[in-house]
Amino acid sequence: MAETKPFSSSRPRARSVAARSWCRLIDEEGYFWRDVASLRAHLVPEAAEVELRAQIEFATTAGLKPTHIDAHMAAAMLPELIDLHVRLAFDYGLVPVLPRVIRWAPERESYAAAVARLDAAGLPIIDHFRGTLPVEADMVEARYRETIEGLQPGITHFALHATTPGEIETISPQHAGWRIREYALFGSGAINEWLAANGITAVGYRDIQHLWRASSGGA
Repeated sequence: MAETKPFSSSRPRARSVAARSWCRLIDEEGYFWRDVASLRAHLVPEAAEVELRAQIEFATTAGLKPTHIDAHMAAAMLPELIDLHVRLAFDYGLVPVLPRVIRWAPERESYAAAVARLDAAGLPIIDHFRGTLPVEADMVEARYRETIEGLQPGITHFALHATTPGEIETISPQHAGWRIREYALFGSGAINEWLAANGITAVGYRDIQHLWRASSGGA
């Protein structure tokens, strides 16, 4: 199973939510760069910090209560941003999604060093990572069941892309099939049965956030 997929240029594009447009964070069309390499070539870390803080504060102002911060397409895992990623986690009491070992860290040494510092401080760290399985319809149940039965001790982050039928076929037709099949599988209740049969407990990031705040001195 591949833990990450090539980033398609057909993905829906995202705009900045910061108070002003940081020209080096966005391309000539007014959107964030399509890939991490382009972002890094134009990156101004100070501008990225303004943007990331604005995104978190936009969510909380809207009444949401986020539990964690992730690095979409691994952008906030860049060596220039990984320390900021962790700093934002401390500042806002949010769990940084930085699993112990991943295959798509932009630069392995700086990523490993950041995780090691969190580990040495006794902070909760995600042990393993698994993601959506983009498989054909006749393989869905078997592959997901195999994945669950093969989970190792510890906390595993599942990055899922389950999507209801409808708009996704237009937004991302090349990915719609496996996203919809994943949605149907999780809606069927089979996943819960397999978890119970293997003695696995499902937890959300709210539980991990409590541990993070207690360990990091947050509220």
